[in-house]
Amino acid sequence: MAKKHKHIPEIDLTHLDSASDASSSPEPAAAAASSTRRRSKARDRSPSPATGHGQEVPLHARMAAQSSFLAPRSKLFGGQGTGVEDRPPAHLDLTSSGNGTATGKGKGKGKAQAVDGDDVAPYKGRPDGVLPFSLEAGKDGAPTLSIADLRAKLEYPDSETLKTTYVKEKRGRPKGKGKKKKRRSSSSDSSASSDSDSSASDSGDDIDPVGIDNIVGTDAGWDTVRALVVAPSFQQPWMQNRFSTEHMTKPRDPDTPTARKKQKARKSSEPPKPQKIRLYGSHESRKASQVKPPLLLVHKAPFAHDVKDPVVSHLSSNMHASFFLIVRKTPSSSRHHLRLAICTATGDEGCWKKIENAIWVQDFPQLAAPVSPADNPTHTDFSLSFLAFLSSPRLGAAAKAKYSAFAHAFGGFDFSSSNEVQLVTSLAGDFSSEDGLVEAGGLDSLARAISNLEPNARCKVKVEYLTATTDRLPRKFLEHLHAAAQGVPPHEYEQQESARAQHAAAQWNMPSAKDADKVVVVYPTEVELAKAAGKSKEEQYHVEWLGKEYGALKSSDQRKSVLRKAIMKSGRLNHANMMLIVHQPLSADCVKDGSAPSQYEAFLLVGSHTPTPASWGEYSFSASQPAPSVKVQQHNVSVVYRCASSATWAGLKDQINEQMPYERPLKRYDEDDEPAPTAGPRPEPKKRGRKAKEKDD
Repeated sequence: MAKKHKHIPEIDLTHLDSASDASSSPEPAAAAASSTRRRSKARDRSPSPATGHGQEVPLHARMAAQSSFLAPRSKLFGGQGTGVEDRPPAHLDLTSSGNGTATGKGKGKGKAQAVDGDDVAPYKGRPDGVLPFSLEAGKDGAPTLSIADLRAKLEYPDSETLKTTYVKEKRGRPKGKGKKKKRRSSSSDSSASSDSDSSASDSGDDIDPVGIDNIVGTDAGWDTVRALVVAPSFQQPWMQNRFSTEHMTKPRDPDTPTARKKQKARKSSEPPKPQKIRLYGSHESRKASQVKPPLLLVHKAPFAHDVKDPVVSHLSSNMHASFFLIVRKTPSSSRHHLRLAICTATGDEGCWKKIENAIWVQDFPQLAAPVSPADNPTHTDFSLSFLAFLSSPRLGAAAKAKYSAFAHAFGGFDFSSSNEVQLVTSLAGDFSSEDGLVEAGGLDSLARAISNLEPNARCKVKVEYLTATTDRLPRKFLEHLHAAAQGVPPHEYEQQESARAQHAAAQWNMPSAKDADKVVVVYPTEVELAKAAGKSKEEQYHVEWLGKEYGALKSSDQRKSVLRKAIMKSGRLNHANMMLIVHQPLSADCVKDGSAPSQYEAFLLVGSHTPTPASWGEYSFSASQPAPSVKVQQHNVSVVYRCASSATWAGLKDQINEQMPYERPLKRYDEDDEPAPTAGPRPEPKKRGRKAKEKDD
C-alpha cells in the first residue's frame, strides 16, 4: 500500500507588502488596483494556513517572513546592500607567539596587526552568504571578461605545431598486476627493479600521446558545439566516434520477458552487467536530440555505408586538404571558442596511430557580439584567406545550410592573434586571368604568404620538402617553387621586370658545387619503409610513388638529383608534408658583429600540399596572353610561419635541427638505394563471426 505524503502548505507572504507596494509603487492607480486584484485571487486560490489539513504555519516562520532583518540585503539580490561591498581591504600581518604558527597549529597564539602605508584599493571580496561564482556580464549585457582573460582559458591560445606519436594498443594485464614472482635476493631485486625502471622509461608510457584527441578533446560529445572535418577519406565509424561521449549502459530489468529468455540461454542467474558505449553527446538528464553536436564531413572518397545522425556527409571531388573547424565550449566560462587545426593525416585510424603526422592548431576566443563574417574588425590575412576558401563555390558545399554556418562563424571570433601566420590554399580547376590566379592559389598563394611575412631582401634560399608522396618533378616547376619561396609569383618571375624577380633568377642560375641542394625532396627509401613497417604492413599503404620507376626516370624528371633520405628521429614512417625554407644573407651583406639578430631566418609550411604540380599547379605562358594560365588538380590547405631566426648560421641550424622531425644534415641516395614504392591495393579485412566461419566450412 502506497504511503500518503503529508501536504506542506505554502506560506502566504502577499499581505505583508501589499500596503507598502500600494503607497510606494510608481504605477498608476488602475495598474495598482489590477495588481491588488491579482494578489487577492492568488490568496483565494492558495490553501489557508489554518485549514491546510489541520496543520498551521509555525510562529517562527511567520516572524521570519515579517522581519526586514532577514530579508536579502545583498546588492547582487536586489537589496539595499550590506555595507561590506564598499569597505576597503584590510591589510593584516599575521604574527605568532610561542611554539605555534600563524595558521593555528601548535600551542602558540596568532595575532593580527594592521599594516600602515598601504594604498586603499576597492574591496574585491564578496558579501557573506554569496556563492563564489563569477559573473561574465554586467547589467547592460556587456561581458566583463576581456579577450585576454578568455585567451588565458584556452588550450592553444597561440599557434602551435604538434607531431603525432605512436599510440600503442593496451591489451592484457596492466603492469604489476600479473602473477606473483618468487622472492629473490636483495642484489637480484635491486637489479630487477633497475631493469624494470629502465624498461618503463624506455617504453614511453609516461609520455602523453599526441593524436586526434588533442584536437577534438577527450569528451567531445559535451565540449563540441558544432564541427567541420575535411579530409580525403574517412574511416567509418571511427571518425564519427571521436565526437561522441562514452557512457555506461544501464543493466536491463531481469523481470522482463526478453531478459528472462536471454537469461535461460545464458544459463546464469546474474543480471547483465553495464557496458561502455559511445553516444553522440547523449545523457540521461537530457534528450539525445538536444545535445548532439552537428558534424559535417567533407571528403573525396565515398562512404560504403550510411552515416549516423546527426552526421552530414558531403562529397567534394579533388579534395586533398585535411583540417578541423570546431566550435567548442570554453572551460570555466559560458562562452565558446573556435579551434582551427590544419593537419597532414587523413580520416583513417591507422594514419593517426601508426605513422607520424604534423598538426598546426590554434584557438580563437569569442567576440562580445557577433558581426558579419566580412566585417569582422579582427580579421587578418590568415582568417580572410580561410573565409575565402570556405566560401568558394568550387568546393561544392557553400550552398548547404549546415556548411554555411561554419563560414558565418568567422564573424563571431577574435582572429587578431593570427597576424604572424599565413594561409596557403589551392583550388582545383583551370584559371587564366589575373583574378583567376589569385583564386587558384598554388604557387601564387605561397609567394603572397611569404611576402606578407616580410622576409629579408637579397638572400640565398634553400628548400627542404619532407613528404610521403612524390610525382614527376620538371626543372621549371622546381624553379618556380624556388622563386615562390622568396615571395615571387611565377608570372612575375617569368616577366623579369621587378628587382626581386631578377635576384631570384640570378640565385637559381648561379653555378655552385651544391646546385641541386637549392630544392631537395626528403622521401623514405625502401629500406627505411621496411624498418618502420610493423607486422600488419599498414604503413606501406600511406606512401605514394607516382610516375615512372626510379630506374627508368629521364632527364625531364629531376627526382634522381633532388631526392634525399627521410631518416626520422622517431623511427616511424613519415606522412607529414613539411616544407622548410631557409633564407641566408649574401656574403657581401652578412654582418658578423651580431648587430643583425635576424639576418638568418627560416619559414615552415605544414599542411596537405605535396611537392607535385598537381598540388601547386602547372603554369603555361604565352606571348599572346597578358596573364598565364594554370591548372590545379587538388584542393589543398597549408599554413606557413616564421619558425626560426638568428644572428649566426650556427644558431639557426640549432633551432632548425630541434624542430624538424628528420635527421639533418640530409644524405643523398646511394647507388643501391631504392625509393619506397606505392603498395598494391589494400586487401579487404577478413570477415569475423559465426556466420563467416559457417560460410567458409
